[in-house]
Amino acid sequence: MEHIIQFLYGEDGMAGEKLEGIKLPLLDMDNSKLRDQCYFYTDARGTQLSDGDKQKVLATISDVKEFMTPENAEDVLNTNISCQIQLANEFKQIEEDRARLRQEIFKHGESGGCYLPVNISRIITKAKQKFDIKPNNRSDLHPHDVIEGLNQLCDSLKII
Repeated sequence: MEHIIQFLYGEDGMAGEKLEGIKLPLLDMDNSKLRDQCYFYTDARGTQLSDGDKQKVLATISDVKEFMTPENAEDVLNTNISCQIQLANEFKQIEEDRARLRQEIFKHGESGGCYLPVNISRIITKAKQKFDIKPNNRSDLHPHDVIEGLNQLCDSLKII
């Protein structure tokens, strides 16, 4: 799948007049908000959960059954411990990415915005339109496949 997102332009490969300002909400999230929006609470049997976390587990179970096929929901929630570990590792990666963005890239306290040669939100929106993905549709994607695909994409990106 060799798709050109942008042709190389100039010294740094970016045409100044084509750069788009985008917001990175991840930078502005505190730990609580990040966990609420990105952590996948599963049925953590054998662990001591606070009442708040128990409610989040129940909410996750309810949400998963709404947006995932029954087979995938059952696999993720009850039987596939390796998938649950993979989801927990993905959350750790998100935390590490946020820390790196804050400490290395936006270390002077700039707001969560930057300029990129592509608008990532627009790419996602266009893909949703192309594949007729609606917010209320159930997905047949398994989280394991999504994470693997994301890892393959990151490994294949060539930054010049």
